Amino acid sequence: MKKSLILILILPFLSNASPWINSDQMGLRLKVESLSLCGINTPNLNHFPYNLSNIYNEIDISDLSNQSEKCLKLASDLKTFIETRISNNTLRFGIQSKGSDQKLTDFGKRSLNESNAYFILENTSKNWSVRLQGTKLKQEGRTINRFDESYIAYTFNNKVISLGRISKWWSPSWDTSLILSNNPRPIPIISFSNNLATSLDFPFVRLLGPLNYEIFLGELEESRSVPKAKILGTRISFNPKPRFNMSLFRTGQFGGDGRPEDLKTLAKFIVGQDNVGFDGVTSENQPGNQLAGIDFKIKLLKQSNLEFFAQIVGEDKGEQVLVPTKTFYNIGIGYFFPESKGLDKVLLEYTDTQAYIKKKKNEFLNITYNHSVYSDGYRYYKKPIGSSIDADSSKLSFTYLHQLPNDHIFKIKYSNAKINKNNNLKNYWGNALRKIEALELSYSTQVTKKIEIFIEYIAFKDDYLNLDNKDQNLLMRVEYLVL
Repeated sequence: MKKSLILILILPFLSNASPWINSDQMGLRLKVESLSLCGINTPNLNHFPYNLSNIYNEIDISDLSNQSEKCLKLASDLKTFIETRISNNTLRFGIQSKGSDQKLTDFGKRSLNESNAYFILENTSKNWSVRLQGTKLKQEGRTINRFDESYIAYTFNNKVISLGRISKWWSPSWDTSLILSNNPRPIPIISFSNNLATSLDFPFVRLLGPLNYEIFLGELEESRSVPKAKILGTRISFNPKPRFNMSLFRTGQFGGDGRPEDLKTLAKFIVGQDNVGFDGVTSENQPGNQLAGIDFKIKLLKQSNLEFFAQIVGEDKGEQVLVPTKTFYNIGIGYFFPESKGLDKVLLEYTDTQAYIKKKKNEFLNITYNHSVYSDGYRYYKKPIGSSIDADSSKLSFTYLHQLPNDHIFKIKYSNAKINKNNNLKNYWGNALRKIEALELSYSTQVTKKIEIFIEYIAFKDDYLNLDNKDQNLLMRVEYLVL
């Protein structure tokens, strides 16, 4: 009776409100991915923010009668977390010590280089969800107040409209997203998406399974070669089989001060007629700079505990209009240890942002994330909007994630990267080749019901700065739950 009453009270909020798993919630993502070991499929879990309502719905409709105690506890803990998150307002205060400006950013909370203090206020009602995050820091002797990761969202008829600065992560990878990542500051955007994954009852389309979609429009910073350039992004994700999902996506820069933004220009941009020399397009009226691609994840073995995933992205240049020709990629495998008492996952990934045409075996120097008109490239405040290693770089990474039943989370990561192999002047990491090795150790836990701590140690070796140089950084973050 008690369970039925909770469902009656909470379901109207779940079907309407839209709190998410954000790109900074490493432990929560690990828990949700682990549901696949219990036969629970969370559709299209390859983009973040990811709606909590999808997770709750899949747990609620799944038959767990033959599952292990570990699976029952995992499902119960997640449902309780979502119910608490939706039905309660929260207020948190936190402080963070100085971070490293040499970190190769991956999925997880984006730590600032400067020490800072912050607050996070979250509120969810039947149709509205609001998050206000304020951060105070000092930069070059000036006190700065930021409201990154703040948003307001309204949900109606399974549709969500949101407005704010919220980091996005469009990739099945834990190490990198080539198209949208949490590497730069979040871009101010307005977004339109669906809430629960939707199945369309049309011939052929129904074979694609539950789908999620999103379209957003944002504005880049003023201090760039084309001030206030716009950024437009679309993504559609399919889940034709419980063990397979894939996404198609596209982003692009257009407009800005001194650039055309009329409907004709926007129409050419949308249909891909934006290459110089095509249908009267010149450098003066070129609609924009675009990227497009695909990613997918396949789950293997009896318990779906082995994953193979990849992301391929291309610069929309050359003779083809809609299909990108000069591509770069991320590829990886992940493995869960199903017999572990906690949640254990290892990942091995490789990323190469050097653009090339596979059939012709041609390499293209300094094409990725760069553009002749938008000369600051696919970057925001000089940081790449996609992969943190920036253009014409490669990286091999090994990650081990371990979460105990009492929510102690450990992470060990080793990375070996070659940055800016073609000496591009716009590369965030500098204008010369850098060979980098990095070891990252982190630990987080709830000390009490109200206090959470996070500790991260990074050892960094860079032969460009000094053949024997080893930069070390210890970061600590403490967060206190007021409400």
